[in-house]
Amino acid sequence: MCSKARKSVCYSTSESADFRFAASVAQKNCGDSYLQRTMAKMFLPWNQPLEKHINKSDKLVQKRRERRSQISYKSLRLQRQAKRSQLKYQKESAEGQTYESHMDLLDNKKARKEDCIKLVTDNYLNYKSNAFNIAFFDIETGGFSYKHDILQTCVKCGNKMFSAYITPTKSIDSSATNVNGLSKVYKKLFLHGHEVATLPKRVVFSELLNFLKSFEKKSILVAHNCNFDSTRMITSMQELSLIDEFENVIQGFSDTLLLFKDKFPKRESGYKLTTLAKELLALPCNGAHDASVDVILLEQLTTSFISVLDLIESNKTIKDISERMQKEKDAKEIIPSFKPMDDVISKAMQKRLAYAGITYENLVIHFKTKGFDDTKALLVGEVDGKPQIIKNKKILNTILDYLNSVLQIKV
Repeated sequence: MCSKARKSVCYSTSESADFRFAASVAQKNCGDSYLQRTMAKMFLPWNQPLEKHINKSDKLVQKRRERRSQISYKSLRLQRQAKRSQLKYQKESAEGQTYESHMDLLDNKKARKEDCIKLVTDNYLNYKSNAFNIAFFDIETGGFSYKHDILQTCVKCGNKMFSAYITPTKSIDSSATNVNGLSKVYKKLFLHGHEVATLPKRVVFSELLNFLKSFEKKSILVAHNCNFDSTRMITSMQELSLIDEFENVIQGFSDTLLLFKDKFPKRESGYKLTTLAKELLALPCNGAHDASVDVILLEQLTTSFISVLDLIESNKTIKDISERMQKEKDAKEIIPSFKPMDDVISKAMQKRLAYAGITYENLVIHFKTKGFDDTKALLVGEVDGKPQIIKNKKILNTILDYLNSVLQIKV
């Protein structure tokens, strides 16, 4: 727009502005070839330099599109975004808040750092472990994807509890509000319509680290459906450049959802935290989906049915979880390559292959160059005599038959 309608010149007193804006839209949608098409429509001749310019411009656009569609380019872009985000938080931490719209007029209800840590005087339990400190935790978020804020975090160990609300910076999904009752007006956080005192994200996670450092041993953080909570916690620590300090105080994460599934297989009523609390211990669940309430319910359930040894043996390190998160990101980039096989295998099987790092192009090339048996071995992914990728022989043969027919058609 600026190249066709400079701010220093007023074009809006005539039709000139309309033509210039129309030209901008046409160039965005059709490329520079819109010039030739427009002139042809008006039966106007064009010279050779214009044609050369359009051809050159189209080639550059095509190269740019091809480069941006590559997985390596997208991965690099995500890495750069992460670096910019980390730099932003580092600068904010060093400089503090210096400017914001209505900064003084509409100030948030402020919490104090000292109020985050509380001593629980009754109804507290504690696992005894010589090796590690067992801490229960829960978070509440503004949505179910990685882009949403963590709005509340709570960690409890013995008679000590860390609990804090975080100042929201992004919109909150209505689906999340329906579950946890948290909503946002401007940058204020409300719980069931009442404003709660908040602290900035960096302050909360820095204080959380100090809380975990106060224990003599490394901690194992325990959560119900820990896959959700742990990945969000690790992502936030990475964004704030606190992941190294986090690794120094955390041994890993343990998921009670999986442990309860092993302990009570095939439960008809399911494995939701509130359902387990009501049916197994007849615990009141008023205020559930508040992180501090959920943590207390989880502690009472876990100490009643799960041994400390099970928690220690099932814990996953930060490195393990980070590697799995990276695999999931890579898989999202790979899945679209299996579009030609939409009628051959299910989306779940496409995801399984992508998670193993296998792309459609690699599969075709491998079959062409290595043959039937090697491709079969690749798809099975056998480890210690057990298949890890495709276990169903019917699905395996369907894929191999498809690859065989595709190569025959190409030949």
